[in-house]
Amino acid sequence: MDPVYKPTNQDELELFVEMQKFMYDVFIGTIKTSMGQHFVRTHEATGDSQAVWRDYSSYMSTSTKADMELGDLLSLITSARITTSYRGPTIKFITDWLDYIRRYEALVHTKSRFPSNMKKAMLQNALQGHDAFLNATQIERYSIAQGNGPLDFDAYVGLVQKLQH
Repeated sequence: MDPVYKPTNQDELELFVEMQKFMYDVFIGTIKTSMGQHFVRTHEATGDSQAVWRDYSSYMSTSTKADMELGDLLSLITSARITTSYRGPTIKFITDWLDYIRRYEALVHTKSRFPSNMKKAMLQNALQGHDAFLNATQIERYSIAQGNGPLDFDAYVGLVQKLQH
């Protein structure tokens, strides 16, 4: 959804009108929060799904609830550690942690997102001492010794996930 998109010709306008109708119907059926429903009803007369999305996205990123969620997510991201008492599969821990990052970054402006190297360091910290971390560290060190640079965040995540299968 691009909240500022404007069709530039008649064909685009006709398609845009149909897309607006479709997305408005989707929002009616899927947005269940009180404020979300408020924004759907606010634009009921026009069926302007673009305005619903713009208003709801703005609310979700600036409300007190969003601030509290940001704090909770930041706490989860920075304090999560896989320990011997963790009973679930390692891959679940990793995907949950990645979901915290995704949710956090969806709520903040692009310039406030974590740099790739910081996300990698935080994930390494969360996995410290676990076999997945140790194996990934050994593979990365070997790769560096061969003249390759350190893995970026996405490559590191892929490696750690691959080591779990």
